[in-house]
Amino acid sequence: MPKKRMFHVIRDWYRIPWSIHSVTRRDEAEWLAQNETRRLYRFSRVERCLLFAGERPMQFLACLVGLCTALMFSVAFLPKAWFVPLWYGWKLEGLVQHFTTVWSIQATLSALVYPIVISFVAVVLQRRAAAEVSMQLYLLDSGALVAGLSSLGLVLVMAIQYLEVINWGVARLHGWLVIDTTWFVLNVALTIYFLFKTVEFLRPVVQKMVVQRYAIGMALPRDVARLSASQVLARAIERGWLSVPSYEGSSAATGPHLLLSTLYREGALQQEISLHRPARLIDVRIWLLKWVVESWHRNARKRPPADKAERVGVHKPQPLLSLPLVPGTVYESKLGLAYVENGPALTAWQHWLLRTAVVLQPEYRGRTGIRTQAIIEDVAAEARNMVDKADRAGFERAYGELVDLHRLLLAASLDKTKTGEQGSWALLPDIEGIFERALHVKWGNVYRGLFEAAVEGMSKDADPLERLCYLLLHLDCDALRVSPIELREHLLQLPLMMFFRLGHWWVDRVEEQGDMDHSHAKGVALRPPFSRTYDKVLATFVAGWERATPIRYAKYQKKAMPSWAVCSTEARLITKHIDHTALMLLAAVSRGDRAAAEWLADVLCKWSGNLGFHYELYPLYGKTAFITIEDLKLAWPDFCMRFGVDANFDLQYDTFLIALRNYWTDIRLLSIELMLDWVWSTPAEADSPSLAFEITAGLLTGKQWKSGGQQVGTLDDLSPPEYLLAKARQFAASGSWREGYIARLDGFVASVKDMERPNMISSRVYSFSGADDVESLQESQLALMAVLATEGWSVPDALQRQMEVWLDPRLELYPCLEVLRGRLKHWIDRLDMQPELPVAHIGWLKGCVRPGIKAQTAIDHVKAGLTEAKQVLERLRTEVLVAQPIDEERLLLLAGQASSSGFSKESGYFPVHLFRVGHTVEPLEDFTINFTQRRRGEFTVMQMEQPVSNEGEYFAEVMAQEVARVVLNDILRQSNLKHITAQDADTYWRVLKEEARHITERGEKPILLLGDATSPDWVWDWQHADFVDTYKRPDDLRVRRRDGAGDEYQCSFNDIDVYVAPIPNGQSLLMSSEAFHELTFTDYGEGRYVYAEVVGSDTSKSLVNLKLTFSRRAEAKETRGVRITYA
Repeated sequence: MPKKRMFHVIRDWYRIPWSIHSVTRRDEAEWLAQNETRRLYRFSRVERCLLFAGERPMQFLACLVGLCTALMFSVAFLPKAWFVPLWYGWKLEGLVQHFTTVWSIQATLSALVYPIVISFVAVVLQRRAAAEVSMQLYLLDSGALVAGLSSLGLVLVMAIQYLEVINWGVARLHGWLVIDTTWFVLNVALTIYFLFKTVEFLRPVVQKMVVQRYAIGMALPRDVARLSASQVLARAIERGWLSVPSYEGSSAATGPHLLLSTLYREGALQQEISLHRPARLIDVRIWLLKWVVESWHRNARKRPPADKAERVGVHKPQPLLSLPLVPGTVYESKLGLAYVENGPALTAWQHWLLRTAVVLQPEYRGRTGIRTQAIIEDVAAEARNMVDKADRAGFERAYGELVDLHRLLLAASLDKTKTGEQGSWALLPDIEGIFERALHVKWGNVYRGLFEAAVEGMSKDADPLERLCYLLLHLDCDALRVSPIELREHLLQLPLMMFFRLGHWWVDRVEEQGDMDHSHAKGVALRPPFSRTYDKVLATFVAGWERATPIRYAKYQKKAMPSWAVCSTEARLITKHIDHTALMLLAAVSRGDRAAAEWLADVLCKWSGNLGFHYELYPLYGKTAFITIEDLKLAWPDFCMRFGVDANFDLQYDTFLIALRNYWTDIRLLSIELMLDWVWSTPAEADSPSLAFEITAGLLTGKQWKSGGQQVGTLDDLSPPEYLLAKARQFAASGSWREGYIARLDGFVASVKDMERPNMISSRVYSFSGADDVESLQESQLALMAVLATEGWSVPDALQRQMEVWLDPRLELYPCLEVLRGRLKHWIDRLDMQPELPVAHIGWLKGCVRPGIKAQTAIDHVKAGLTEAKQVLERLRTEVLVAQPIDEERLLLLAGQASSSGFSKESGYFPVHLFRVGHTVEPLEDFTINFTQRRRGEFTVMQMEQPVSNEGEYFAEVMAQEVARVVLNDILRQSNLKHITAQDADTYWRVLKEEARHITERGEKPILLLGDATSPDWVWDWQHADFVDTYKRPDDLRVRRRDGAGDEYQCSFNDIDVYVAPIPNGQSLLMSSEAFHELTFTDYGEGRYVYAEVVGSDTSKSLVNLKLTFSRRAEAKETRGVRITYA
C-alpha cells in the first residue's frame, strides 16, 4: 500500500502543476510557438526589460538606488586590496571638480531634456480624441520613465554623496566617482535611446507600429492569461488535479462534493480575508488547494452528514465544500475563501494552507499594463474624432489603423487545440464584464460608436460611412477565414448594426420633413437634399453587403469545396447572411422606408445569382426538395442512406448548394408571410397599397427593382403544390416540433418580432403581439396558398414520394410524417373555422400576383387540395400501418408495467396483503381485461402513434384493482356466509359484536368489509364522532387507527379492522382474516404476471383490442362469515 501511494504521489508530481500561473505560462509559451503573428510582433529581451521597468517605475528606482548604495558601501568599507587600485592614482584636487561636473551635467539633462521633450509629445498627442493610451504607450516605448528615473536617481545619489564628502572628506570619493561615471554613461545611452524613440514616435507610421506591437506582444498575452486563469481553475476537477467529485457533475446526489463557483455560497463560512483596499486574485496554488480539498473530503466521508431538511432538487443533504474563487476577479472589502454545508469544518492547518494557496495583489499595485480593449477603443475614438471634424485624410488613416489592429488581434489570437482543431483565445469571456462578453465581441463593439458618428455626419460628408460599408471586406484576411465560426458570425452582425443606425437617421429626417405617418402600411421617401445622399449610401451599403457574402465556392472548382465535415459550419455563416438580408428588408418595410426596402428586396431576390445553381444531377433527381442545412450535420454515409443516394457519387458540392438554395427559398417565403401578417391590419384598398403589399407582390412576381445582377429561382412561377412542398420541408424535415430545421426558422421569426419590440422602461411590464414562430403564421400561409391558386390542384408527386420515404421503417423517419399530418389537420380545421380568411385582402393581392379566379374560389381550391393531401397521407399511412407487425417487445414492456403492482403483499390492494402469496409457472385460472378500440400504431414495430405519457402507471393501477376484485370474489364464492338484516345502528352493532365474538373464540381475527366508506351512515358517524358533536357512537365502541395497513384500511372498531372492498352497496361482510389463506399467480417469465396480446378490431383496420390476462388460484380457509344487509 505505501508503494502504491508513493507511485501516485510521484505521478501527480509530474502531472499536476504547482499553480494556475504556471499553467497559463505554459499555455502562453505553446501559443507563442504556434502563432506566427505573435512571433513577428514579439519584443526583444532588452525591450521587454525596459517595458517591465517602465510599468514599475517606483520599484525600478528603488532597485537602482539600493544597488548604488550597496556599491558605495562596498567601496567605502571593504578592504582596498579587493579592488583594482586604478582610481587611487587620481589627484585629489581634480576629484571634486570632476564630481561636480558629472553632477551638474546629469542634473541639467534631467531638468531640461525630459520635461521639455515629454511636454512637446504631450502637446502633439492632444490633437487625438483619446490621448491617454497613446501617451502611456509613448512613455513605455521610448523608455522615458526608465531613462528619466535613472537620471533623477543618479542626481539624488550624488547629492547624498556630496553631503557625505563634507563629513568624511574626499578619501572615499575615488570609488564613488567610478560608480557615478559608469551610471552617467548608462544614462546618456538611455537618453539617446529616448530621444531617438521620441523622434520616431512623431511619425504616424511608427505610432501605428508601436500600438500594434504593444497590443500583440504585451496586452493580448496579458489579457489571455488573466481571463484563462479562471477557466483553468474551473476545469481543475475535470483534469483530475483535484480528486474530489464535482457538485456540478452527474453524481452530485451522493457523497461529499466540491463546488468551484461564486453563484452558490450557502453553508457555514470557514475562512474570510478582510481587505483594507481592493485586491485582485492573481493566482491559486493548486497543490496546496489539493491537500486542503482532499483531506476535507476524506474527513467528510468518515463523518455522517448532519440532519437537515432537504433542499429542492437534492435528494439527501450531502457534504458540500464551496470555494468561490475566480482568478482575475477584484474583491473590494472581504473575500470568503470557503463554505461548508452538511460537512465537517476545516481544521486549523487546512485554514492556513487555504490562505497560503490564494495569492492576492492590491489593485493599485497591479501593473497589468494597458489592455487590448483600451488600445482598440483609443484608435476607434481617433477615427470618430476624424469623422466629427470631417477630415477625410485623418479618417482614412485612423480607420486603417483600427482595421489593421483588429485583424492583427484576430490573427494573433489563433491557437491550435490539443485535438488539432483551430481555436482562438479571443473566445474567452471577460469575467469582469456584466454579461461576460467574449474578447472578440468587445473588440467588434467599438464600431458602434464609429457607425453612429458616421451616420450622423453623413449629411456633411458621406465618405466615412461609405467606407464603413465595406468593413467586412476590409477585415477579411487569411487568419479570419480559418478562425472559429463564432468570430465570423459576430463580425457579420456589424453591418446589421450600421443598417439599423442608418434607419434611425432616416426616421429622424423623414419626421423633420413632416411625414409622421410612415410604416409598413405607407411607404415614404426622403426629399432633397437628403434623398440623394441616402440613395448613394444605400447603394454603397448594398455593394459592400453583397460582396461580403460568405460563400465563394461557386467561383471555384469542386476540388476547392470545403470538406463535408465543415459544410455545416460554413452553412451556419452563410445562412446568417441570408437571415440578416431578410431582417434588414423587413426592418425597412416596417418603418416605411421605400428606398431601403426596394434595395434589400432586390438583394434578397438576387442573393443566389452567383452561386451557379444548375440542373439537378440524376442521383439527386426528385430528392432535393427536402434537403436542409441541418442534414449537412450528418455524416456523409448517413446522409446518403437517408436520401437513398450512392455514397460513391461525388455529390457533396451539389448537396451543399441545394441545402443553401432551399434555405434561401424558405427565408423568402417566411418574409412574405410576415409581411402578409402585417397587411391584414391595413384596409384592402387598391388605390393606396401598403409598402408591405408592394414588396410582397414584387417578390411573388419576380420583380427586378434595381438593374444589374442576375435573378435565379424567382417565385413568379410558384404554385400551391410547390408552396405546400416548401412548408412540408419547413415543418417536417427534422421530425420534431421545436428542434432542428423548424427551430432555426422559428428563431428567424422570433428575431423579427424582437425587432418590432417597442422602447421599454425597465421598471414596467409590457406585452405586444406578433408572430413568434412559423406556426403562428398559419393565417398568412393559407392566404398565400389562396393567392397562388389559379385552378384546382393535387398533391405534388415529390411530396407523395417523400411520404413514402418517411414511412420506410428502415430510415426511422416516421415522426416527420406525423408532424406533417398534424399540420394538415390544423390547416383544414382553420379553413372550417370562423371568421374566415380575409377574402378582400386575398382578392386584392391576387389581382396583382395571380389573377384569374375569385378569392373565395381560390380558398375552396386550397381546402380541396389540403384535404386531398391529407387523404393521400392517411391512405399511405394506413397501408403501412396494417402491414406493420405487432412489436412483441412492446407487449412485453406493457405486461411488465401492468405487473409492477397488485401481485405481491407489499404492492397489492386489499385483500391481497392478507394472503400468503406465491408464484408458479403452471397455468391457473385466467382472467382477461379487454381494452377495446386502441390505436394499432401504438403497438407496431415502427411506432406510428404516440402512447400516453402515464401509460405504465395507468395499466398498473387498473390491473391492481382488477386483481383485488377478482381474488375477493374467488374467496367469497368459496366462503359460507350467513345472511342477517340490520336496519338500524343498534341492531347493526349488536350483530357485529356477537358475530365478531364467535370469530375471536375460534382464535381468528375478525375484519369488516364495507362497500363504501360512507355507508351505512352510522358507520361514518362512528368514525367521526370525536370531531362532530351530532355524531354518536355506542358506549362500548372504541375507534382507533393504525399506520401501515394500506389505503383501503379505514379504522378499527374495538378489535375489528374495517376495510373498504369492492362489494355491492347495501351490505357489509364480517369475515375472518384467516379466510384469505393462499394466493398463487402464474409467472410468465422475468417477473411478469400478465400476458399481453393484441387482436384486430372489427370496426377499423387501424384499431385493435388489447388483452391483458393474469392467471391465479385463490384458496380460502374453511370458515364462516356474515353478510349484514342494511338497505
